[in-house]
Amino acid sequence: MSMRDRIMTVLLYNALRHGAGKVTVTARDAGDVLAVDVADEGEGITPGTNAFHRRSRAPAERGSASPSRAAWPKPRAADCA
Repeated sequence: MSMRDRIMTVLLYNALRHGAGKVTVTARDAGDVLAVDVADEGEGITPGTNAFHRRSRAPAERGSASPSRAAWPKPRAADCA
């Protein structure tokens, strides 16, 4: 599994496992990279929380929603053929 696949798997898993409602995946042009946003309708993470620290959180600790993001070099036209 490529690093890109692993990152997408984690972003989608987190949205499905910890989020709520519909999960939306959006790809967009971000200059030299292709940016991918994964968002859900859940409450999100409380501002100031270290989302990368592994621990259990009660649902009451979640704050406002914000999307998860990843970016990769843009594919060349030859890569899409």
